[in-house]
Amino acid sequence: LRQLMSYNPQTGKLFWKERGSEWFKYPAQAKKWNRHYANKEAFTPINSRGYHTGTVKGKMPQAHRIAWAITHGRWPDHFIDHINGVRSDNRLANLREATNAQNGRNRGVQKDSESGIKGVRFDRRYGRWQARITVHGKQKHLGYYDTPEAAAAAYAEGARRYHGEFARTA
Repeated sequence: LRQLMSYNPQTGKLFWKERGSEWFKYPAQAKKWNRHYANKEAFTPINSRGYHTGTVKGKMPQAHRIAWAITHGRWPDHFIDHINGVRSDNRLANLREATNAQNGRNRGVQKDSESGIKGVRFDRRYGRWQARITVHGKQKHLGYYDTPEAAAAAYAEGARRYHGEFARTA
């Protein structure tokens, strides 16, 4: 990867490096490739899930995984989490290695959420707002509240307590 691309950790962008004729069957292909791609930004398309993607030697890795590999000299053992939740933001300061569970803790509110607040739902049986959180794969009840704001505050406290640095409250 380091032979093919460079990575700017401040901007999170990847750039194609110039390639010698040894990368191609014919020297004219190298000239054409370099004219079109060398020193230009790589992995600019954003897929349907919000990640920068592209193709390298027939494979389709995501840009944040390439950035990690170029910087650390190895592929990540697990997932790469975008700290701010913006999947297209590949600045090194926004990337961290995470397990599947840790990565899930840093997800925002689900699109189908009726309340629009992470960890908060309205319980019609009691006519109150419930706060709950998933801990080690199980739902944990955090209490019933009169307002969605109070339930959101309870969820935020629970997220900091149970999820630590991976806590995301919105």
